[in-house]
Parts: sequence; C-alpha cells; structure tokens
Amino acid sequence: MTSAVHAEGADLEAIERQVAGKGLRRVLDLGCGGGHVSYRLALHVAEVVACDVTREMLDAVRQEAGRRSLTNISTVHAPAGGVAVRGWLVRCGVLPVHDPSLDRRGRRGSG
Repeated sequence: MTSAVHAEGADLEAIERQVAGKGLRRVLDLGCGGGHVSYRLALHVAEVVACDVTREMLDAVRQEAGRRSLTNISTVHAPAGGVAVRGWLVRCGVLPVHDPSLDRRGRRGSG
C-alpha cells in the first residue's frame, strides 16, 4: 500500500485519462494489488470491482477505499482466469514483480 512505484506515476495518470469523461459505468481491475488504479478510476465510474488472488491486499483495498470514502469499490478474491464479465471495461495489472520474465517496461526478455 505504501509503495511509491505503485501509488503514483505517469502510468496511473494515463489510465485515469483513458477513463475520465467517457461515461463508463463499471471497471474490473484484475490484479488490483494495493488498489491504486481502482482508487483513481472510482472517481470516474459508478462501480469498480478490485480483483486479486491475495486476500491481504483485498483487505487493504477495502480499508483504504473506506478511508477515502470511495463507496463504489468492491473486492473479489479470484485468479484472473476465473473471472467472467460481459460489458465491462477490464483493466489488468501485470508488473515485472509478478512475472520475472518481464523487464521494467513489461516486455518479455530474450532469455
């Protein structure tokens, strides 16, 4: 929750710009981790579902959403492959920390 790398940056700003003013109702944030994208998107949509495989992260997301008075964020404990949605914007966070074959920019290494 306190990682500056995950909590701020141009990537979060770009994601927020993609959603702001588009009239989207629902977003599924797969691999939400600490919820930093969810918090940003909750300001622009009616409903955000933060999904992760780690219950502790989801507990932290619920607590932080409450602290920020973001009542439109709910959480789901599930692997990304186990979630089926229709008519939703789906945002999936895959970071090098989650996949050692990716470099810092999310590109596959040569070896």
